[in-house]
Amino acid sequence: LLGVEVLRPALLHGDLWIGNTLADKEGPLLIDPACYFGHSEAELAIMELFGGFSPAFFEAYHSHLPKAGGFDVRQRLYKSYHWLNQFNLFGDPRAKDAAVKLFEEVLAECDA
Repeated sequence: LLGVEVLRPALLHGDLWIGNTLADKEGPLLIDPACYFGHSEAELAIMELFGGFSPAFFEAYHSHLPKAGGFDVRQRLYKSYHWLNQFNLFGDPRAKDAAVKLFEEVLAECDA
């Protein structure tokens, strides 16, 4: 499932979606962090989940840090965390349903 032989923790923003980005004449700014050390891929899940980052951004990211085996499965797990967080914070049953669907996809892939 992990597909990663060596995992070095990275300092993550923790809540990096497009609403927590700004820009000024000096360039991009990140706001409202919830920093922690974790897998570098974890940040990508929320960035893709809530949109606003272009395919060119992700292509540039992966040109510097290529996807490791199991990337797509881990992304579904990381996204499910963010959906469950949305359900916990805001009570939206669609967020819970999205998380359950992702968990079911991961389990089906593991059974295959």
